[in-house]
Amino acid sequence: MATPNVSSVPSPPQPRALVRHYQAPEPVTDVPGCSIFLCGAIEHGSERWQERVHLALAARVTADVTLFDPYRQDWDETWRNSADDARFAAQTEWELAQLGRADVVAVHLPRAPGLDAPASLLELGLAVGAGKRVVVCCPDGFGRKGNVEVVCRRWEVTLVETVEALVEVLAGEVAKGR
Repeated sequence: MATPNVSSVPSPPQPRALVRHYQAPEPVTDVPGCSIFLCGAIEHGSERWQERVHLALAARVTADVTLFDPYRQDWDETWRNSADDARFAAQTEWELAQLGRADVVAVHLPRAPGLDAPASLLELGLAVGAGKRVVVCCPDGFGRKGNVEVVCRRWEVTLVETVEALVEVLAGEVAKGR
């Protein structure tokens, strides 16, 4: 009787990690694995770096991860940057809650001329001050890169220049767990 060729026997499928992706203002009900807040300037109409991070991590990580994404499809020019605008206030509260809940904060600062991302810089300061694990993606050309470099150096925050490098570091953070 012939012995079966072991190499032709398919391997059982590897279990895929669960990547839970919450988008504002979605209520957060459960947080499997390491959690990451996706902080950064949101430019409506441009490529969503948050989606790139989500897809890349989903293809790469072997441990569960939860992403908190503040992107709002329904955001428009009628929203006022004021605590008196209920939509704006609720959005900001959602972001602050997830920033506080996250194990890791990923900050993406764009190269777009004239976009200094003050809210993202504020969130970077809050995360660093709270002792969070923080990873910053800040390419050459960002208007306040020098400030970001000094903060990252002082608080030993990982600083990268591309979304691909950001994903690489985040995958390592997910592997570390909570």
